Amino acid sequence: MHSDDGDAADLDQDKHDRHASVWSGRRSDLMLSTEIGAWAFGCGRDGYLHVNEHEFIVEVVDPAGTELIPVGDDGTQTGEIVLTNLGRAGSPLIRYRTGQIVKLSRKPCKCGRRTAQVAVAAFEPVAHAAAM
Repeated sequence: MHSDDGDAADLDQDKHDRHASVWSGRRSDLMLSTEIGAWAFGCGRDGYLHVNEHEFIVEVVDPAGTELIPVGDDGTQTGEIVLTNLGRAGSPLIRYRTGQIVKLSRKPCKCGRRTAQVAVAAFEPVAHAAAM
């Protein structure tokens, strides 16, 4: 779902509530791109989205280079997300640089899922998004 002004930024809670009341539905957050498809989905807890690790390999790299970001003391990594899709035989992308800065956590979620989770750390994409 996109915000009312057309950009892809996450909707604030008031807008989510308004959309839910108008459409009589439950919200569902996704992270996706045309090139790679939907790669993360929300469970409604903690502000993170779960990475679909059955279909994607996820890495976090330094936006200014190609080095992997180490896991910090808090169990998270912050940097540019790089994805490899496993389920698109006709158009595979290997180590695709999304240009999106995220905070990635591998801690178990309160919903019970144990997949990696991401939260957007910056809405301005890195200018060099491309395969590594």
